[in-house]
Parts: sequence; structure tokens; C-alpha cells
Amino acid sequence: MTDDTPRARPGIDLVESWFFRLNDPSGPRALWARATALTRADGSATAEAWAAVFDDDGAAAHRQPVPYDAARFEDGRLMVAGTDTDLRAGTSRGEVGSIAWDLRFEPL
Repeated sequence: MTDDTPRARPGIDLVESWFFRLNDPSGPRALWARATALTRADGSATAEAWAAVFDDDGAAAHRQPVPYDAARFEDGRLMVAGTDTDLRAGTSRGEVGSIAWDLRFEPL
């Protein structure tokens, strides 16, 4: 088990990302979801939610910046940004652009 406690905070130069890559084992469908915190030593910071989907028809991807102050970072919960993107082991839900999901799964 890894320590998923967020380390990013304004005042340090750091890019920290949490992501899931969920591939359908029975076909060419996948969802990749990512949350990223970008902080700088000068005190500036932002957060972003990302999502990409792949299927027989091709792919679509969206990125949504979120003010750092609107993002929430919690122990045991990788990151929940102002987009309602929730990334944690066993469940993931979110909406980024036109991509929306609500999934339950068995972590490896």
C-alpha cells in the first residue's frame, strides 16, 4: 500500500498527479481520469481535472482547470477538485467537459 497523502501545497515547486486507467478487458473501451495539483515556490497554485475516453468510435479528452483554493485534498481520497471528480481506490466518479462517469471496481 502506498501513501496517497497529497504533498502539494503553495510555497513549493511541485506537480502532483493521481490517476486511474480503467480498460474494459472485453473490448476497446477505456476511461483515463487524472487530477493534478501544480504549486510554485512563489505561492501560486492551480488544480486540474482531466478525462479521456476511448472506444470503437475513437477518443475524446477534456481538461478543466480549477482554482487551487476550490480544490479539496484529503487523506485516503486522492483528490476531489471543484469538478466533482472523485478518484479513490474502488470507486471513481466525475464529470470533465462532456465526459461523465460513475464506476465501482476491484482495485488490483
